[in-house]
Amino acid sequence: MNVFIQAWYNNFWVRFTASILLFILYPLSLWLALKPLDHYVFSITLNDKIVHFIVFLGFAVLMDIALANKNYWLWVGLPLIAYGALIEVLQSFTPYRSFSFWDWVADSLG
Repeated sequence: MNVFIQAWYNNFWVRFTASILLFILYPLSLWLALKPLDHYVFSITLNDKIVHFIVFLGFAVLMDIALANKNYWLWVGLPLIAYGALIEVLQSFTPYRSFSFWDWVADSLG
């Protein structure tokens, strides 16, 4: 790995900032995932699966930065796959959302 990138990954403030962003974005994403779709102020013109992929890719990058030098699949991959499954299962209990296997696949690929 490039020396600059390695130093950046190991910088306390970079890792701390990534951790704070995750602390804010995880509950926000769960809240948004469980809200009725008609209450969104904006409209998403992208394919739903692309949005799932991009959001979880962002989570993976932030978690990789926050948890630098940890086993990636154990500390980032598996928790994100479980979080995507949790969101889909919780959506199945709402009257206005439903479980989607393909949304979970898109989450997992991100």
